[in-house]
Amino acid sequence: VHDQVAGLGIHGVELTAGIGGLEHGDAVGTSSNGMRKTGDGRVAGTRCVHSRNRGRLGAERAALMEAHRTGSAHRNDNPGNTGKTVIGGKRLAQGIDNPVLVDKYMMGTELEVDVISDGTDVLIPGIMEHIERAGVHSGDSIAVYPPYNLNDMMTDKIVDSSRKLALALGTKGLVNIQYLIWENELYVIEVNPRASRTVPYISKVTGVPMVDVASRVMLGAPLAGLGYGTGLHPIPPYYAVKVPVFSFEKLGDVNAYLGPEMKSTGEVLGLGKTMQEALFKGLTSAGMVVGQHPDGRHGVLVSVDTHDLGEIVSLAKKLDDLHFALYATGETAAAIARLGIDVVTVDGIRESDHAFALLESGCIDYIVYTGALKDATMDDYIALHRRALQLGIPCFTSLDTANALADIIASRYNERNTELVD
Repeated sequence: VHDQVAGLGIHGVELTAGIGGLEHGDAVGTSSNGMRKTGDGRVAGTRCVHSRNRGRLGAERAALMEAHRTGSAHRNDNPGNTGKTVIGGKRLAQGIDNPVLVDKYMMGTELEVDVISDGTDVLIPGIMEHIERAGVHSGDSIAVYPPYNLNDMMTDKIVDSSRKLALALGTKGLVNIQYLIWENELYVIEVNPRASRTVPYISKVTGVPMVDVASRVMLGAPLAGLGYGTGLHPIPPYYAVKVPVFSFEKLGDVNAYLGPEMKSTGEVLGLGKTMQEALFKGLTSAGMVVGQHPDGRHGVLVSVDTHDLGEIVSLAKKLDDLHFALYATGETAAAIARLGIDVVTVDGIRESDHAFALLESGCIDYIVYTGALKDATMDDYIALHRRALQLGIPCFTSLDTANALADIIASRYNERNTELVD
């Protein structure tokens, strides 16, 4: 960073944010210490290590799960692997200057906040809540504004923490903060002294021209005099959702399982008077057929990992109430059948071509699959997903997204009964 700043200085470029603030936000250990000092939420289960032995010890103590990127966070989205430790041994053994961050996965609600700070005051245009729990990259998650599951006390805590963090960084301009709520505690995932991909989205739905305001602040204008106030901006009378768009149909052999690595190539915006209407518009705009297909397909193929069996039953009940036929692999089918719900047991992908035959038969609307985290089954999922794409069948690797879809279908929104939102 120093070399880059020196280069700018040679050419007469004046920096509007101090180098200390940039380094403070970029260094994992430094930013974690800063958050502890200001008391702005807890750091989300992180530990910085400089050697392989310390890394393995730290991971075992905190049941941390994976780290192999220097100076940046990496989350593993499989809570079933909590007892296992994977450390980037080769990198640590070779000796590195930057610490390696070992991260703990907590299956909580993820939120995102874009802040504009002038060093004295802050403006928060809005708080966004992700449909998918932490573990799915924020760029691949469906973001909802305003948040649909926050009470006033937690909202006030997020606003106060965001103000303190932005001012502590000393940044004049945009700051992006990602939070996690786990067991009713607020944690900080990361703080970035920069703009994010959500800036155009939140600018459009709140009416705050964030780039223009941030640019004026960087040039010395006080926030209070720009006409948009300070603190949390008033919430509009509608819901807005950011839905990711993927290009897997052009990349057939790519692993489409959603995790901490971003895989979306674009995004669309849905606006509605209710959250379900906004979600319907967003998913439809992203190219998904929401509801039962008009050509007669009315079934869902389900196969989930063992740690998801406790959650699949509620989704199965929703789908059964919507009169979808359920098809599931052995362990998943047994869990669903215990509820008294009719389910057809399907052979595993490795056992036979039964699942592929179901896709070809035209009786499957959607696929819900969360068992693709193991190397042994990854290729199976890629093959299944590739054929589903060719047949126009959406695949969901997050139960949160699948539950949201079921709620949208239950709301009975379609392209004829939704309205434009000005």
